[in-house]
Amino acid sequence: MLRSLKDLEGYAVAATDGELGSVADFLVEDAGWTCRYLVVRTGTFFDERDVLISPMFFRKVEWGSRAFHLALTCKQIRESPGEGTTNTIEVTSLEEAMAKVAEK
Repeated sequence: MLRSLKDLEGYAVAATDGELGSVADFLVEDAGWTCRYLVVRTGTFFDERDVLISPMFFRKVEWGSRAFHLALTCKQIRESPGEGTTNTIEVTSLEEAMAKVAEK
């Protein structure tokens, strides 16, 4: 079944050790329309932070409960690279940063 990315915004994000944040957005590659990163909004109103998570860490999506399950801990998600203020993201450096997060 086809789903709109807009419909997935607001889905809960479940780490391996608990729930942490929600889906804020998706970053899609212009050439090829590939989803490169999930933007996860973590924290509370006062310490809110958006982090980028590679789809390689997706375990499953539960459509009924509206949740993305990731193969990362809450700590790893919190320590993931943040969404920059620029429109262009250096893919190689971001992938290196995500690899470092996965090692922890």
